[in-house]
Amino acid sequence: MNTKCILLILLIASAGNSQVLAPELSSGAFEMGYMYKWFHRDMFQIYHWSIASIYARYGVGNCLTLSAEGLISNFTDSKFPDRDYRHYVVGCGATMHVLTLGSFRFAVSFHYNERFSFDRSESRYHKDTRGVLVFLQSERSFFFHRGELVIWLGPAFVYDEILQNVYGYYDTVHDKTHNNLGFICGLNIVLLRYVDMFTHVVYADYLQPRVGVGIRL
Repeated sequence: MNTKCILLILLIASAGNSQVLAPELSSGAFEMGYMYKWFHRDMFQIYHWSIASIYARYGVGNCLTLSAEGLISNFTDSKFPDRDYRHYVVGCGATMHVLTLGSFRFAVSFHYNERFSFDRSESRYHKDTRGVLVFLQSERSFFFHRGELVIWLGPAFVYDEILQNVYGYYDTVHDKTHNNLGFICGLNIVLLRYVDMFTHVVYADYLQPRVGVGIRL
């Protein structure tokens, strides 16, 4: 498998953690970086896929964080060497702070992401993966010299679907998940006040890790 990123697209207003799942930003803070997500879901059959994207986040006021993600990349798969895919990734979402209890903060997040895989080979075997995630998160921060560690977790609704189409031959094949209740936990480490490294795991059918790194301004 070889992926070559060729173009960053998108700065859509969205909030908070989207599937850029991470703690809230303070008002006026801006962050931009790279993230990689693995997916593993039960549908009519078991599917595996992954998404790479560039993301941006922005803190609005005291209770809202905006974010966006997007990327265009070329992709070839050793399982299907005759296909020549170009991926178009977009994502947007919303996170809103709802409550603080002592050292714990609580927020609600919504996110939508989509990856359209356009097959430029003669087979024209196009694919489209779409996902919706709703997440109730609790988080707590631990501060150290010029840095911060944030641990967060909570229940989630995690829905994914896949559409596949061979141009000119068949109707679109539509497959979707059915076991959509899950759980998410993760952590963020901010170093030197500017470097944000994060990882989290989504559990829905299977464990699905996501990682990323960004610069905070």
